[in-house]
Amino acid sequence: MIKIVLIILGMFLILVVSSYYWRLRVYKKAKEEANEILGDVGEAIPEIVTAEDLEGLPEPVQRYLKYTQIIGKEKITTVRLEQGGYFSDERRSRVDANKGRTVL
Repeated sequence: MIKIVLIILGMFLILVVSSYYWRLRVYKKAKEEANEILGDVGEAIPEIVTAEDLEGLPEPVQRYLKYTQIIGKEKITTVRLEQGGYFSDERRSRVDANKGRTVL
């Protein structure tokens, strides 16, 4: 009986350690890829946002950008986003967590 319990505990421990290791590898690879993308951008000459840049955009977008006081600041060329949240559907009471990372 003790052997069976030890085998089950050993298998559980292997499962936990291997899933943790896999998760670290995936995150490390994603971070390396993001750094590679960001490293290729290099040093660009910063451009400044002007009122003329907002022309042609829908009026609500123009109002929002003016509200954020973007005019006169450097244009954004690269973004690294990290987001997370929770979701579930009506059939299940369980809530699942999710995370996402991307580089634009």
